[in-house]
Amino acid sequence: MTNVMTKFTARQRILAYFESHPAASPADVARALQVTPANARRHLGILLADGRLQSLGFRPQPGKAGRPQQLFGLSETRLGENFSTLADIALRVWFAPLSAEAQEKAARALAERILPVAEPMRAWHITRRLAFLSEKLTALGYRARWEARAAGPRVVLAHCPYAAIVDRHPELCRMDALILENALFAPVEQLSRREKNELGLPICIFTLR
Repeated sequence: MTNVMTKFTARQRILAYFESHPAASPADVARALQVTPANARRHLGILLADGRLQSLGFRPQPGKAGRPQQLFGLSETRLGENFSTLADIALRVWFAPLSAEAQEKAARALAERILPVAEPMRAWHITRRLAFLSEKLTALGYRARWEARAAGPRVVLAHCPYAAIVDRHPELCRMDALILENALFAPVEQLSRREKNELGLPICIFTLR
């Protein structure tokens, strides 16, 4: 009984660790949870096999010998509650038959419902609006942050809540852009769509125009 509880607790601790760490290697997990690398790899393998974790590729190790470190993260199912099938069907039935103009209007309506904004926010400094936007989007599952750049601030979305269906529904990317435009009171341009960063993680990047 003790062994069963120990294994259960270890895996729950690993899942809790990934709630605040989007990507980690077995070595990262071993250090954080103070277990041996072999135990970390074994538990990660079990969580990967049962669908609670997913493989996110490998961490580059420039100038270092040996194999790259495999990265793990919470699975899309665990992150997104697996409503993808319902959302896919709903969008095909409702959204696809609309004209381009009606699709734009519908995407704008969705954006306004997902993240309502108030007119007084227009008077906020842009950094305050960016901080507000990042906080609200992270609460919605986007893992958002903003970065200051010479050409203007960028918004980085490190997780797509609609990853399972977004390739079939590009209107969701347009909806995301409209969410940003509404909250920032400025037009935005999408620079990348689920392109992998240096850690091998798919991210979306938007910049203010």
